[in-house]
Amino acid sequence: TYGTATFNQVFQRNDGGFIVAGEFRGFGFSIPSFNGFSQPAAPGNNSPFLAHFNANLELEDFRHFNATIPWDNRLYAAGLLKPKPDGDGFIYMLGFCTGFPGGFLGYQLLDLDANGIQLNRASFFNFNDLKFARDFTFLEDGTIGVVGQEGGYLYSYQVDPSSLFQFRRRRISDDGTGETFNNNPILLEALDDGRAICFYTDPVEKNYVQFLDTNLDTLSRWDLEPELIDQYHYESSVCANGDILLTCFDLTDESIERSFVYRISPEGKSLWRKSYNGRVQQVEEARDGRIFVLADLFYAGGKRVATLYKLNENGQLQ
Repeated sequence: TYGTATFNQVFQRNDGGFIVAGEFRGFGFSIPSFNGFSQPAAPGNNSPFLAHFNANLELEDFRHFNATIPWDNRLYAAGLLKPKPDGDGFIYMLGFCTGFPGGFLGYQLLDLDANGIQLNRASFFNFNDLKFARDFTFLEDGTIGVVGQEGGYLYSYQVDPSSLFQFRRRRISDDGTGETFNNNPILLEALDDGRAICFYTDPVEKNYVQFLDTNLDTLSRWDLEPELIDQYHYESSVCANGDILLTCFDLTDESIERSFVYRISPEGKSLWRKSYNGRVQQVEEARDGRIFVLADLFYAGGKRVATLYKLNENGQLQ
């Protein structure tokens, strides 16, 4: 990290170098330039970036995604970088706000080659209604699947990765979002049998699990532990056996920081739930079946300490 810059994801490129996705968090104050690279145009907002390193971990290239004129095209959501299933490149998603204030919301997809060079870029938005998406997955047929919100409704989208053309848009929920725009991320994962599963929170108190078919149409939906209110879904991942790991921030008590990690079966059943102090940023299954949980803990005096937990498959601390 550098100042308020944070690395979130790293992948190896075909040439042996590395591509890193991260974000600046300005919080209203400016930070100096470094290594000859310019800083975000609007440091009071998050600004996603991609950094390129060679095999010796020397910085080669750096690009942030705030516009030169902040009110013209302000990107505010952290970027999400995922390698394509065939290993021949990456897709990078950005949430954005353009024409702000009083403008419209949407998201962008960037097609990158195996060395992180941009090949194509497409924006998806709606002039007549607020639109938002911040997660995607690769479906069984190789297309890009997205679930997002337009106004008070949930929609699914399918995008051709070769052209970034959106060829299918379906409404999949008429309620469950409180009929208001919800800025929380809607997480989406593809399952081995061709289905997809998404998680989202309404602005009031319910947390939903929704299963989708191969066309991203709704199969079923229900509450995830409805007695727990005001959770912020943050990240999900799929285990080798098809189970889903889900992380949530608990926002019921602002005086403490607490997170939950769920393990959910491919049928949507909650197998276990564990609570951790601090904010769980990532959860992944290792090759031996153990689970690694990355969290940051907040201490008095404004200090944060990165913490790595190692769990067995049942969520017990090892």
